Amino acid sequence: PCLLQRLLDAHSLLFIGLNTPLDVLEAREAARGNRALGSAARDAAHIHNGFIYDLELDGSAAPQDNARRICAHLTEDLPRSRFFA
Repeated sequence: PCLLQRLLDAHSLLFIGLNTPLDVLEAREAARGNRALGSAARDAAHIHNGFIYDLELDGSAAPQDNARRICAHLTEDLPRSRFFA
């Protein structure tokens, strides 16, 4: 296990992946104006590689909808997080 896995081992954990369509990421990148154009595409190409999440959310959805999904997920009996797999 990596250092972060060892540090979090004694805790309950919900490992969440936030997946946002590239066109949305690029629009946000351009609107911010403080990012190098193209960094969203570079990051999106590999940011989730090798991760298995307990819950995956849509980054283009309303924050309230994602919050509801997290809360609903937390009401279930959760198995050990996939973060530790």
